[in-house]
Amino acid sequence: MERFASASRGVARVSAPRGAHALALLGPQQPQEAQEHARLDAAIDRWWVEFARILHEVTRWIDEKAPSRHEVLADPLHAIHEELMWEVGPSQGGGRFLAITPESNRGLRPLVGTLLQRAPRIPNWQFLAYRPPRDVATVIGGVDERAGVDISGATVSLSVGSGHRIDLDFQSPRIQSSDDRKAMYAALIATESLLGEEPLDRSVGFVSVSPSGDAPAGCALDALSRVFAEHLSRARDTLPTEPCWKWGRDDRWCKMSWEPVTAEEYPGRDDLVVAMTQVPDLVQAARAHRLICSENFSKMGERFLTVKIDGMGGPGAQVSQRSAITDALDETLSKYHLGISVGGGTGLRYAYIDFALMKAVPLVRSRLRELELPIRSWILPLDSDLRDEWVGVWDETPAPPVRAT
Repeated sequence: MERFASASRGVARVSAPRGAHALALLGPQQPQEAQEHARLDAAIDRWWVEFARILHEVTRWIDEKAPSRHEVLADPLHAIHEELMWEVGPSQGGGRFLAITPESNRGLRPLVGTLLQRAPRIPNWQFLAYRPPRDVATVIGGVDERAGVDISGATVSLSVGSGHRIDLDFQSPRIQSSDDRKAMYAALIATESLLGEEPLDRSVGFVSVSPSGDAPAGCALDALSRVFAEHLSRARDTLPTEPCWKWGRDDRWCKMSWEPVTAEEYPGRDDLVVAMTQVPDLVQAARAHRLICSENFSKMGERFLTVKIDGMGGPGAQVSQRSAITDALDETLSKYHLGISVGGGTGLRYAYIDFALMKAVPLVRSRLRELELPIRSWILPLDSDLRDEWVGVWDETPAPPVRAT
């Protein structure tokens, strides 16, 4: 199996224009994005032409374990974006796979989705957006090679954690303590390799390590995938069986507070002081910049977004003003059963209104314009794979503040 990553590290991340996945949620692309979309479409098509041209050579890499030439695929792929990675190998049940992934740069996931949508149909080939899981023997060898840790005989305890994600604790007599950083690195590699990259992004919570005997005995490595799926199913079973707009408005509410540090600007929710919400795990994850996946909070296909409004925070913040905006949006959305607010908050500078929506962003934007919100007001998805996407309430709205990378 071949695995290659871009050699560029520590470079500033460059946001790509919205991919097909993001467009489905956020509506038509802005006019200024059209030129970059055209460039990317051309680069994507060149990539697939090049892949088809050297298909026989790539197949030989896999089937005969022949030496591979990294640059043959890396160069045209990096013409799309320099942080895209690729991996090829034999697929389960026969055939071969090509995985294209941005790894930790999850803001590029919509771009990967667009790239794979334009893939040709080639018999006996799968094109994947995430690295697939590996067999236990391969994982044990790979972890030993990359981390210098022997995980053979290790067990894993699982539990449902915050945000309906599954926490994993690896146990082995070779682990010195719960602070063993080398063992922690090995556990992270093992988690991705045994479960696959997609669960690590979307469903895994905290990964920890413990010496054997410090925690209840867990499952063997070869049972991890099955036990993980069972825990995830139970976690999803606890989610509401109806969309958020059907929830009662007088229950589920939780008040949360923080003590933010004063700064010139506040990306994300860094200035949030107080919030009232029906989804506290979601708000806490957003406040802490943790991974968020809407399907961990709703099984009805809803996406969670926030409206971030400049100038409505601070000591003189008018909660009534934010409430009026919330009520107006709720009235519009509930009329068409498209969504509803699930909370809101006030920060040192900004106000926030959180919504569960069913592809209703253009309608929300139109209603916010009618309410004459400030120029610096945005509709921001909370999902980590859409973290670089945003919709300004006005055509003149600048980009929202972002964290330094």
